[in-house]
Amino acid sequence: MADKKISQLTPATTPLVGTEVMPIVQSGATVKTPVSNVITASSGYTPEGTGAVARSVASKLQESVSVKDFGAVGDGVTDDTAAIQAAIDYVSGLGGGVITGAPGDSYGVSAASNSSGVDMKSGVILDMTGCEIVALTANSSDYRLFYFTGVSNCGIVGGSIKGDRLVNTVGTGEQGHCVYIILNCSNITIENVKIYNAWGDGIYIGRLCSDISVLNCDITNNRRNNISIVSASNVRIEGCDISSANGVSPQTGIDVEPNPGDAASNNLIIANCNVYNNANNGIAFPAPPPTPLIETAIITGCHIYGNTQNGVLASYVKELSITDCVIRDNGVDGIADSAALATRLVFSGNMLSDNAGNGISGFSSNAIISNNQIVNSGGWGIKWQYGQHLSISGNYYERAYNSSIVGNTIKNSQKHGIFITGTVTSSVTSSRKVTISGNTVAFSGLLTDNTYSGIYLDTYANTSVVTGNTVVAGTTGNLPLHAIYAVDATVYASNNQTDSGAKSGNSQVNVGGVSMASFLNSPSVLSYTYAPRYYLP
Repeated sequence: MADKKISQLTPATTPLVGTEVMPIVQSGATVKTPVSNVITASSGYTPEGTGAVARSVASKLQESVSVKDFGAVGDGVTDDTAAIQAAIDYVSGLGGGVITGAPGDSYGVSAASNSSGVDMKSGVILDMTGCEIVALTANSSDYRLFYFTGVSNCGIVGGSIKGDRLVNTVGTGEQGHCVYIILNCSNITIENVKIYNAWGDGIYIGRLCSDISVLNCDITNNRRNNISIVSASNVRIEGCDISSANGVSPQTGIDVEPNPGDAASNNLIIANCNVYNNANNGIAFPAPPPTPLIETAIITGCHIYGNTQNGVLASYVKELSITDCVIRDNGVDGIADSAALATRLVFSGNMLSDNAGNGISGFSSNAIISNNQIVNSGGWGIKWQYGQHLSISGNYYERAYNSSIVGNTIKNSQKHGIFITGTVTSSVTSSRKVTISGNTVAFSGLLTDNTYSGIYLDTYANTSVVTGNTVVAGTTGNLPLHAIYAVDATVYASNNQTDSGAKSGNSQVNVGGVSMASFLNSPSVLSYTYAPRYYLP
């Protein structure tokens, strides 16, 4: 129901005709011109509608407070820090509420030091829709435009927050942050805000914070990271554009990196975000010991592309799920697990294309990599080393044991489509008991003709089974050396299909639908029917 007009307000006590009444002034606010012969601060206000309750006009006006009420100028030059702070302190004293600005205004906030900005308070929402907050530079390398410390149930909604990196000439340091959330904060929301040009991070989320939401924000061109998560639980980053972090390391879109001695971050969700064109990694979990491992993280429905290093660097995280993402055109790997510390990895339903390094690479055990499309990788489609108990799609295994490569489509690999290897023949360091089944491997060996194969098991890969796969050759001049090739006598192959352009590795490889029991030097399971070598004319 719409608010009543002033003419509809019903005074609790009728003012005398011709009597001048005092203006309604909020504590600490700028005094406005007195309102004559209309209403008093104690005048009653009754909303329309059945069951409406009468209350004072002052109470009604306190529902929304403007920074203009406290003297903010909004010209982009005047320092409005004190006025914004006064509005926040006033609303906090009321028990919480919403503070607004005037659309089109640009409010200057001091960037002189790490305590010169705006100190947010519990229960207060700063709604800057249509407004801009601009850093008033003091050439400081250490500032926070908005800082949240030990507060809850508050946040910033709408508008933009602009740092000073384009005019700051200090030249060193990296601690100039637009939004700084640290130490026992909870239920903080940053929503529909553009945050850009910080000397350090766009958003910094620090120690022992929980239930932090960053929603539908545009976070770009910040000099260190766009978002840093140091130690926090239940963090949700959703629907955001996160781009072009550049200037000073780590230069990452979203960097999850606890400091030594901090609690581990837990239950991080990054959903439906675009993470692109960052000067290092798109999303990274990079911190080495003695920092604690990140406990759990989910990345889903994201588009991660054009980052100079990896799309996702998944090094120091225990449990990580990456699903339904498009990860493309990154300068190194699409997804890289570089530390073999994860206890559970799930990479499923992703599209990985045109990454300059590997589509997916890693070391950890207990990984499930399924139903991904991996095309045009500069290195391997998937390169995995050392892990055990894997269900994985990919190109390269080292020391794989009791694992499976099932139901994958692997196309346009520069090297082998699927490559199983080890180091020596011992039971510990060889690859054993790997099942390669139901895969389609197409157009492998594009890097050098007659060097790589569709499926290749080398000297140290044994007691494995290759069955029910389809190997498709490329065009003339880009053909794999072999459709399927194995060195060790204990490898068993049957019921594999090759098209008319895929060359056989030896006389036992299936060609044109003829299934062989085994191939190469495997007399114990040698078939009595030999398929001929087959070469494209």
